Amino acid sequence: MRIILLSVTLSICLLLSIVSYLSEKPFLGLLPETNAGEAATILEYNDSPVSEARTDGEVIYSKDNNFLITVYPTQLVMDGDARRLWFNYCVENNSNKVFRKFTATLQPNKQHLDPYLAAGAFDVPNNTFDLYPIGSKGLGKEAGTGINSSWNTAITDDKRLQELGVNFEDIFQYASEYTIKLTWKGGKESILVKSPVIDKTSKGD
Repeated sequence: MRIILLSVTLSICLLLSIVSYLSEKPFLGLLPETNAGEAATILEYNDSPVSEARTDGEVIYSKDNNFLITVYPTQLVMDGDARRLWFNYCVENNSNKVFRKFTATLQPNKQHLDPYLAAGAFDVPNNTFDLYPIGSKGLGKEAGTGINSSWNTAITDDKRLQELGVNFEDIFQYASEYTIKLTWKGGKESILVKSPVIDKTSKGD
């Protein structure tokens, strides 16, 4: 009987220890479930900027040159029978500083783009992490030298666009400008970027 009670007591203690440990670990929240797809990769150990490895992106520097932003052409792509709008940009640390609790948020042109997106136009934040200078090594899971953010969302179907009285072709203008908002402990900066929208659907090819 004592052995059984001891076993139960140990099991309860182990369970409480696991719960206590997990409660102290930061939770990396996911975006709300929509018909939009988001994928962000925290960059680690890159000894040179991503912009030097790809030629299809436009390089933009923040006002104080602390951040290097590479903006890739926005694409209109097909996913089965549905059209999707795909945004892609990269932010890297261009300084020798460490920016704590850093995050980058895509802010589309809500005023004009909203009716063209099936889920509507809304801010798309990435997970928060500590941003270290390019070339830094030995970083933890919640640290990196930059972030490569890729986000896509479904386009409103033609019937609904017609009901709304909007012209589909205008999406190329309204999606070509968006804001990348950078925030970190003690600072923030918003950068307006312009990126041409490339039609990769069968109709556009």
